[in-house]
Amino acid sequence: MGIAWTFMGASGPYTTFSGIAEVVAGILLIFRRTRTLGGLVGFGVMLNVFMMNMCYDIPVKIYSFHLMMFSFFIFMQDWKRLFAVFFTKTTIIPRSFPYYFKKRTYNTTALVIKVLLIGYFLYATISEMIISNESYGPNVPKPYMYGIYDITSIVKNNDTIPLLITDESIWKRIVIQRKEYLSLYSMKDKRNLYSMKIDSVERTIYLKNRRDSSDIFDLRYSLKDSILTAKGIHKNDTIMIEAKQYDLRKFKLINRGFNWINEYPYNR
Repeated sequence: MGIAWTFMGASGPYTTFSGIAEVVAGILLIFRRTRTLGGLVGFGVMLNVFMMNMCYDIPVKIYSFHLMMFSFFIFMQDWKRLFAVFFTKTTIIPRSFPYYFKKRTYNTTALVIKVLLIGYFLYATISEMIISNESYGPNVPKPYMYGIYDITSIVKNNDTIPLLITDESIWKRIVIQRKEYLSLYSMKDKRNLYSMKIDSVERTIYLKNRRDSSDIFDLRYSLKDSILTAKGIHKNDTIMIEAKQYDLRKFKLINRGFNWINEYPYNR
C-alpha cells in the first residue's frame, strides 16, 4: 500500500485526473439521459481502483468491487441497444424519457432542486478537500528545519556510539515534515514518531515519543551549512547528535520533470 500511495502522490496531475474522472462518472449517473455513459465511465474508473486495491493490498477491496459492479449493472441496462448499434444494422429508436410530473412547472422545479443539491454536495466536498489539502496535503506550509537529516555522529555521556547498521537501537535518520512532530528512523528503518516543539529564538527542541511518555529529548540545536547539531538530555543521559541535511533535489521523483519524448526508457 505504501508503494502505491508513494507513486500516486508523486504526480499531482495524475491524482487530479483520477479524482475528476470519478466525479464526472458520479454526475453522469445522476441524470437519466447520461446514465449509460456514467455507468461506462464509472466501471472503467472503478475497475482501475479495484485492481489497484487488489494488487497493492489496499483496503476497501469489497467496497470498490461493489461500486464497480453497480456501474456495470447500470451500463448493462442498455446492452441490447449498444450491441445493435455496434454489431448489427438494426435501426435504433431514440429512448424516450417521460417527465416525472404532468405540469411543466413541477418538472422545472424538480430540475432546479436537483441541480442545487448536486451543486451543494460538490461545493461541500470540494471545500472540505481544499481545507484538508491546506491542513494535511502538499500545500501545508513547510515547518522550520523542514527536511531529511542523515545522522553522522552520536555521542552519549561523552562516548562516541558506533553507527552500526546491525544495531536497532541506533538512529540513522531524522525527518521533519510537519510542524507538530518529528520522525526518528532506526538502522532497521523502524519509525518512531515524536511530538515536537521548536523554539527558533532560544534554539531549543523538545521531543516526546507519542507511544512512550518516558522517551523525552530536551535539546539545544544549531543549524549551519546543512549541518544540524543537537545537544541535551535524554533519559538522564547527556547526548549530542550531528546530522547532515539531505538535498531533496537529488530525488529523481522531484528533479526528473516531464519529458514529452524519450530517446531511451528512463528506468531507474
